Amino acid sequence: MANIDEVFRRVCSLIPAIVIGLPLSGNFKVILLLFYVIGRTIEFYLLNYNIPKGWSELSRQDVALITGGSRGLGLEIVKKLKQKVGKVIIVDVAPPPAYIIEDDSIQFVRCNIGDEALLKYTLTRVIENLAIAEQHISVLINNAGIDHRSSLLDLPDEDIKQVFNVNSFAQIWTLRAVISNHMKQNSDKQLFIVSVASILGTLAPKNLTLYSASKAINIQVHEGLTQEVKELSPKVRLLLVTPGQLDTAMFDDIEASNEFFAPLVKHVELAETIVGRINKGHSGVLANPMYANLLPIVKCLPIALQDFCRWLSQMDNKIEPKAEFPK
Repeated sequence: MANIDEVFRRVCSLIPAIVIGLPLSGNFKVILLLFYVIGRTIEFYLLNYNIPKGWSELSRQDVALITGGSRGLGLEIVKKLKQKVGKVIIVDVAPPPAYIIEDDSIQFVRCNIGDEALLKYTLTRVIENLAIAEQHISVLINNAGIDHRSSLLDLPDEDIKQVFNVNSFAQIWTLRAVISNHMKQNSDKQLFIVSVASILGTLAPKNLTLYSASKAINIQVHEGLTQEVKELSPKVRLLLVTPGQLDTAMFDDIEASNEFFAPLVKHVELAETIVGRINKGHSGVLANPMYANLLPIVKCLPIALQDFCRWLSQMDNKIEPKAEFPK
């Protein structure tokens, strides 16, 4: 069954034919078509606003580092990237499938990124080893993440720390290490950074309070850091990804509220879109599906309307507490 994203695209493609078929005067049809052309022109400008001129597409000279690349969305990104770059380094607590690391262009580095000292040590070693080989990280993807299924009041202290260590602080330490080294050693080279957050960083459901809070940190770090990096180098580009519910194992036990208005995000297609934007240097925010672009507006509504939206989406009735914290 088609969802609202597909219906919207189909309707937009049919607008000229619909206008021509309306029982209106010729002049009025011309005016409507003119508004349509102006609207599509503005849309084209907005979609291409953050695509830089002179950006070099990915090549075998590029090295990509991805956290959380052993499964789900991260693994699909790895599959797409290895077709375009010379080396992909996966930093994860668990290894990817055997057939992935059999590829000479894939390097797996085992690391619990929730351990600050271990993560910093691992990043330093990776950067130093690349420098010895006269290489450097030109693509960084912060993708690793864990969830929890419990009330804030029921989570043990250690589990609370683990959520923020993996989802938030690991991204911050990785950003600092890679960008700082890049500006010292390779400031004349390109660096594209992807930070994978979640639309739940905008609106938090019950029993995912801290997961949502950790993703909100990712969003705010991206916004502020984007402005800071602009002053450092035009060759450093940042992309924030805020997807809705993915069709991956992390949330496969959660039934989608309404697949017409809030369809599941196909992680294979999202991975392809992300790599496509890396290839073009297309920075900014990638929100998917369509409702993810509109959800921040809900925060601006009166609380009564916010509560209505929450009730309509059933977002607070979907997350059942789990007895154990995911390791």
